[in-house]
Amino acid sequence: MTIAANRDKYPSLARLRAEYGTQKIEAIIKLHLIDLCENVNLKRPLRDTQVDNIAREIVAEFYSLTIADIHVIFRKAKTGEYGEFYESLDMPKVLSWFRGYFSDRCTAAAQQSVNESGIYRTYDTRREGERWRAYFDRMEKKNKQDK
Repeated sequence: MTIAANRDKYPSLARLRAEYGTQKIEAIIKLHLIDLCENVNLKRPLRDTQVDNIAREIVAEFYSLTIADIHVIFRKAKTGEYGEFYESLDMPKVLSWFRGYFSDRCTAAAQQSVNESGIYRTYDTRREGERWRAYFDRMEKKNKQDK
């Protein structure tokens, strides 16, 4: 999920949409949806209008995701990571995968940001507990000197 470092290699849907147009980006997502329907055993596959609407919604709502993210989401769906399809597929199911993935991606990015901010803020390489112990020792020593 650390694709941010390779923005040129993995551009966002918004950037691709600006460069190539909405129809081409939606077409890529439609191909993923069709491929998904063909690779899982569905009694009621998506209709053409559903495929169109889902692709349109994905491009509109999840424009900050990359094509690589889209590929990962559909790959997880094909391998069953998002659960059973129960012989049918619809817009709420597909969009719930995207919402879950997007939430996980945001959480990972926030954690990465916190981890990286700690590197610049802290020059002490000791473990957290040792730093707190040193801090309390200094405070105790200071309090004794003030008395």
